[in-house]
Amino acid sequence: MQQQEHICLPPLSMNYYPWLVAHNDDSGDNIFYNIHDPLSCYRCRIPELVGKRIQNCFHGWLILSNNQHTHLFLWNPTANSSLIRLPRLLPQDVGDPPNDHPLECYLSSPPDVPGSILLLARNDNPNFVICRLDSKRKRFRWIEMSYAEQLNSITGPHDDDEIDILGCLTSCNGEVYAIALSSGSVVKIQIVVKKKSFMISLLPFVELPKPTNPISRDICSYTFLTRSSSELLVIFVHVVGLVNQKPIYVHLYKLDITSMVWVEKEDLKDTVLYMDMDRCSGAFVSEFGGYVHILHERGKVVYSYNVKDKTIFKSFMRCLDWTPSHVAVWPIPEPEFRLESDGKCKVVDEHKEDEMVVTSATAVVKEVAQEDEIEGNWMNLPFHVLEMILEFCVGVEYLNFRSTCKRCHLAAPLTNRKLPQGRLKTYSLVSPWLMVSDKRRGIITFTDPMFGDNYFIRAKIVSDNIIACSKYGWLLLLIGDSRMAFFNPFTSEIRELPARRTYSESFCFSAPPTSPDCMLVGFSSFVVFFHFVAGEPIWHPLVLDIGDANFSFEFPTFCGRDVYVLRNQGQVDVFRQVGHNFVWEVVVGSLPTSSCSAVEYFLTTCNQHLLLLMVGDFGEPVEVFKLTKELEWEKMDDLGRHTIYVCDALPTCLCIAAKTLEMENKIFFSRLHSKNGKVMYYSLETHMFHTFDGSNIVHETSLEDFYQHTYNHAWIEPTWC
Repeated sequence: MQQQEHICLPPLSMNYYPWLVAHNDDSGDNIFYNIHDPLSCYRCRIPELVGKRIQNCFHGWLILSNNQHTHLFLWNPTANSSLIRLPRLLPQDVGDPPNDHPLECYLSSPPDVPGSILLLARNDNPNFVICRLDSKRKRFRWIEMSYAEQLNSITGPHDDDEIDILGCLTSCNGEVYAIALSSGSVVKIQIVVKKKSFMISLLPFVELPKPTNPISRDICSYTFLTRSSSELLVIFVHVVGLVNQKPIYVHLYKLDITSMVWVEKEDLKDTVLYMDMDRCSGAFVSEFGGYVHILHERGKVVYSYNVKDKTIFKSFMRCLDWTPSHVAVWPIPEPEFRLESDGKCKVVDEHKEDEMVVTSATAVVKEVAQEDEIEGNWMNLPFHVLEMILEFCVGVEYLNFRSTCKRCHLAAPLTNRKLPQGRLKTYSLVSPWLMVSDKRRGIITFTDPMFGDNYFIRAKIVSDNIIACSKYGWLLLLIGDSRMAFFNPFTSEIRELPARRTYSESFCFSAPPTSPDCMLVGFSSFVVFFHFVAGEPIWHPLVLDIGDANFSFEFPTFCGRDVYVLRNQGQVDVFRQVGHNFVWEVVVGSLPTSSCSAVEYFLTTCNQHLLLLMVGDFGEPVEVFKLTKELEWEKMDDLGRHTIYVCDALPTCLCIAAKTLEMENKIFFSRLHSKNGKVMYYSLETHMFHTFDGSNIVHETSLEDFYQHTYNHAWIEPTWC
């Protein structure tokens, strides 16, 4: 690691991307680092920053506070200015507790400009705290005023116990905006400063957009208001996990000021946004644009969301060998130029509804003459001969056959009416495929985890809705607020289900929907619903007697007629004989202890045994435990001839018999390597992460090198029946 020590501000302005500054309250040191070169950083001690935190930056001026938020300072690091110390703030002036959240503040203009004011919004009641900063004033003082009456006239009355307050203060095009946190409205803050007085008024502006839940799991969302150049942006960061709160999806909208309508932003181009779970630090112009960077674990972990590709890349800041007390974005002057797009990207988007395209990582582009020659050879074969060849094609071979020429495409429809009677009975598909649904383009991508080939189809029913579960080659889809359906993307068969009567977090089904024994089970926080697919079109509710407790059920999995489920990421429950006189029992009241720093849990079954996966962070081991007959967790070092497939987005985990020797004793994740684009897996033999290439050669890699899709995605077993 390259570290350069300074006792003053390091030379950062030469780089056209933001730097992060981590504070160490114990030593007084600051570390400047960036996510584009995480091994290089500056360690320095800046007198103006010792014992202080960066709260925000306006007009080149940093707003600093002490750790208790009782003293505020203004400092311009590029103008060699002295600290401007403001009067002491009482704890009740900023809200309670002061250390958990940043201050909501806004600086109207540089402090040497007449009429400049610093505006604070309290986080516990509807009050502003204001300080005039006119340079001619000999003494600064704080003035507190209430905006409750004005806000209530805009957002309407609330419950007696609910107080609507303003947050996410931001400025755009000379105007100041904030979010009414309870009502979900954007409010304009109008500030009029006179010679000896000022007036602050709240004006209605626009309602926030309402993004849909991107996955079927129960999620928590954080809302931010910021600007990019002249655009007003609202950002929704969706996270999962009661403790770690891992970001999994980001919705980004810009306001069309003419129509006053929020429009989803598909690309940030040369703009980059930095934020944590408390605030957005604003937009910056960068040659590494197009990302929303989310600081996690006090800046030691960064989730980078690619707005255009809808993927999340996770990186670890190795330069931080200690946990910072506070991390902020260091403001730098914007460059005098903006990178221009070449505008040469072209998307060919003319496939029919059932058309499938095949690409390979090792594919060779052929000349038109060669293609004509190949098609001419196939044209000489009688059509019934092509159909005979089709009898011996399954899985990948079937898709390659369809994509060869137009006649093969006609001979091999996606809905296979005449099931092959030859090798199909004994042929085994290589493995489940990683399926990703691109909502923007309406395309589904299947990725072979072993060979890396990609297959594309169009299925609007998948791209427009949410995947809730995947098994036996079928997808369970949530359609709108209440509709549900089974869908086979390989045959395009749809099986409608009765409408849901309440929200459910997780689902599982016992057999393929074509089976008369298929039963579908859904879990909410206090009700279990089950439905016999071949029976009457109704849901049967099982109300749980839980009192005021708040339960979260994940990774339900069938074992015979019993359904095992992970409750609150802390214990395993079982619902025995679902569909009859069910019994709800606690199987194991605690989970095994892991050596990993942060753990995600996944539940599945293998040969009638219950398996628990514990996945750590950044190359830490993946541990597998089996529940014994004595109801004790036994660590497994070998899966035998089985393979596990884990999906981060769905509460679904598959364990099936490996189809080839190379696939045995491995755990595949719905994550792709950032360099070669291959699916990543963990080997219980080597205790490392790897990827396959087309020659079955494995490459050692690190969990830091992956990215994952935020589109609808799942593991699916190819099936044409």
